[in-house]
Amino acid sequence: MELVVRGVREGVKTGQRPDFNTLFCEMTEENQRNNQVAEGLEIKTGQGRRLLELAHENVQLADRKQQDYGPKNILYSGELGIIVRCQDKLCRLKHLLEKNDGVMNESIEDSYRDLANYALIGILLRRGEWEDKERE
Repeated sequence: MELVVRGVREGVKTGQRPDFNTLFCEMTEENQRNNQVAEGLEIKTGQGRRLLELAHENVQLADRKQQDYGPKNILYSGELGIIVRCQDKLCRLKHLLEKNDGVMNESIEDSYRDLANYALIGILLRRGEWEDKERE
């Protein structure tokens, strides 16, 4: 699904209609890869597979953000900084849910994704695995 959204967004930017045949083929290939990964991880349920797909999308998002920001901003404030970031996201999320109309800059799903990634970063910090350098 992420591929279709990306294709449509690209079409909107360029003013060209997305090639849905190519997108469908890419989706099919991605779905097959996801199924292989799920089987390798012994994920048995449909919910587990959907969570795996979301986790994959979130890891890609976190990786893109790390390419932009690097790891030092997280190290600067550590776990307490993660709590503050989560609190900010929760307040935004509450506001978005209560507002109930269109938002301009951040969707409810974006807030949930950021919270999930902050939780994972918090775990890495707790384990002492958040590094000040890029892993190759």
